Amino acid sequence: MQSLPAQMGASAQETHVVSPLDELMALKTLKDMAGPNKNDAALWQKYIDDSTRMLQLAAHTIQTQPANSEKLGVSGLQGVLALASILKQKNSDQVFDKVLENSLKAGSSHFELDTVKQRVDRLNASGKIYNYLEGGKRLMGDKTAVAGEDN
Repeated sequence: MQSLPAQMGASAQETHVVSPLDELMALKTLKDMAGPNKNDAALWQKYIDDSTRMLQLAAHTIQTQPANSEKLGVSGLQGVLALASILKQKNSDQVFDKVLENSLKAGSSHFELDTVKQRVDRLNASGKIYNYLEGGKRLMGDKTAVAGEDN
């Protein structure tokens, strides 16, 4: 069985995810390469600070909530690195979801996209599918049936 760092390294190669320590070392190298260019150095320092904050959050979480360390099956630095990677991915997923949500809102009127309610109403024109917006009710001719009931 491989150690967690070896597994993280293997998964990093497969999914193009860089471990937090490798990321910090690469960012420091890029900052050092900026030399006298203060703008580039400040840019790389911003990324270093963001990565450091994620590691601090992971360390604080493991210290205050030991169940997380037990769930990961590791402790100490390995636990912090593992949790930092998970937290960073979760944060990225939330940001991406928010960007997509905002894009849909902004583009729906411009491209005349249906809202969720308009789409359900259009698809439910015959009254034979469930209206998920109304608590699982569906129309059956003139009467309304609740999901799970036979009529």
